[in-house]
This record gives sequence, C-alpha cells and structure tokens, in this order.
Amino acid sequence: MANHSHPERFVLLGTAFLALLAALWAGLLRMDLEIPMLQAGLSLAHGPLMVSGFLGTLIGLERAVALNRPWAYSAPALTAAGTVCLAAGWAVRAGALCLGLGSAAMAVIFVAIVRRQPAVFTLTMASGALAWLMGNLFWISGAEIPTLVHWWAGFLILTIAGERVELSRLASRRQETRTFLFSVAVYLAGLAWASASLVRGLQLAGAGMLLLTAWLLRNDVARRTVRLAGLPRFVA
Repeated sequence: MANHSHPERFVLLGTAFLALLAALWAGLLRMDLEIPMLQAGLSLAHGPLMVSGFLGTLIGLERAVALNRPWAYSAPALTAAGTVCLAAGWAVRAGALCLGLGSAAMAVIFVAIVRRQPAVFTLTMASGALAWLMGNLFWISGAEIPTLVHWWAGFLILTIAGERVELSRLASRRQETRTFLFSVAVYLAGLAWASASLVRGLQLAGAGMLLLTAWLLRNDVARRTVRLAGLPRFVA
C-alpha cells in the first residue's frame, strides 16, 4: 500500500512556523525592545521572513498539495531553505536567492494550475505569485525594501482576493466579473507604476485596493453564509 502520510510536508510546515516566530522576533527588535538580538541581521529580515519565509512557504505548500506533483514541492522547499539561512544568519545572500527561486517555482506552479483550470480566480492568484517574484527580484538586485514592499503586498492581496472569488464564483455574474477584473488591472497597474514613481504608483494601487474591497463587500460568499446556521455561519 502506498504511503500517503508525506512526512516532508510536516517538515516544511514546521519551517514555515519557524519563519513566523523569527519574523515576529525581528519585528519586536525593530520596535527597539530590549530583547536578545539572536543574530545581528535578524531585524532587517523581518519583511522577507514574514512574506517569503512564512506565508510563501505556507501558500507554496498548499499549492503543491493541490497540484499533486512531486516537482511542485520545490517551491516550499526552496523558501524553507531560505528561511533557515535568514533566520540563523547563515549565508544571507544564498538565503535570499533561495527565496527568489522559491517564488519563481511558485510562478511555474501557477502556469500548470492555470493550464489545468483557466479561471478568473486562478489567474488572479497567478498574478499574485508574479508580484511576489517581482518583489524578490528587486530585493535580490539590491533595492531597498520600502521601494519594493508593495510587490510583496500584492502577492498576499491578490492571493486572498483570488481565493475569495473561488468561493464566490458560482454566485458571480458577468458584470461583477468584469468589475473584479478591472479592479485587479488597476491594482496591478499601480504596482508597476510604483516601480518608476513610488508615490503616484501607490496612489493608483490604493485605488485598486479600494475597488477590490468594494467588490468583496458586495460579492463575498460570507455575506450569504453568515445567515446560515452551524459551521457555515461560524466559518463566515
């Protein structure tokens, strides 16, 4: 009988939570609290550990399980390796490269997912994966984190938006789908513009986020399931 326990998943999951703890500790260091430094560069790794180490590994593991292809585990494995390097202060440059390669692997995963199921929600999450890759490319090239963090935010925002659309897609009408796609396009245009003109680009990206928020307030499945009883209402 085949073994379906996949213990390596638990190793990757454990590394993701290690990244979360290290990122939280780094955040406390950035607040100038008098706590042990652990390693000299930890406070500077707060953003990469939280976005790429914790959420990148966790989301990458989720996508690998969904795709059910052995090669897909390269994405969370690479981000897990980068997490260990950054959290421990070993080979920080190599750690950043591992995180970048992990996000590239995630983009490849979404190519396979979109080919298997071309839909608005898969394309939205794929654009989030590309935003993550762009942020990591800027970071590896030496850009300052404040000038690229909007790309990392795009990874999370578009992933969440895509997941909510997936849950709500049966109730979405064509006009609502067009409005959602327009909101995503405005947001992505703002992210791209911010790389050339940070303030103007972020203003446009902010407008896109407001449009996405308004769309979700109107169409999110939680508006309906919260009226139900039992577990559906609790989840909503």
